[in-house]
Amino acid sequence: MSENQNTFMEVLSANMGKREVDWLCNEAVLNRDTFRLFFQLMFREDTKTAWHSCWVLEKVSRKAPELFQEDQIKILVDFTLTNRHDGIQRLCLSILFNLPLCQLISVEFINKCFDRMMSPKEPVSVQVLSMKMLGRICDAEPEFIPELISCLENTDAELYSKGYTSAKRNMLKKLKMSMRHFRELN
Repeated sequence: MSENQNTFMEVLSANMGKREVDWLCNEAVLNRDTFRLFFQLMFREDTKTAWHSCWVLEKVSRKAPELFQEDQIKILVDFTLTNRHDGIQRLCLSILFNLPLCQLISVEFINKCFDRMMSPKEPVSVQVLSMKMLGRICDAEPEFIPELISCLENTDAELYSKGYTSAKRNMLKKLKMSMRHFRELN
């Protein structure tokens, strides 16, 4: 490992704040090898390092989404299907939300987003990010709009947080406008 990599590993395995995340994000944007290192570290068994790497890459996905290659996006999609850590799950969904959709959207991923969006046991951030991902999928595949509308309209408001309910209300408005527009075009 290079000296820089050792430094990055030390920072990622320690307590981090916004300053460290911003610095590591800039390092990843400036150096493709550093970006690849952080991407690999997301999958470590050491949860703290993996989580911090996800945090850095979430910032990278906003600042320089073009750094993510199609194969890395597919790896992230697959990872979200199996990962169980709430913080890593939230960050991976946020990364994917900031990136272009894969050409072939995995049905398994769509189903998992529906499951996570509807599960009151999931953290609200994972529920809402799953909802937003499904909204993006509906933008690309308008045939899903009625299914997502129906699903959201049939949720029991008492089971969900105010944050979820607010996101649901906004998503339903957006979906209904998209559906009207889609019908006008066809």
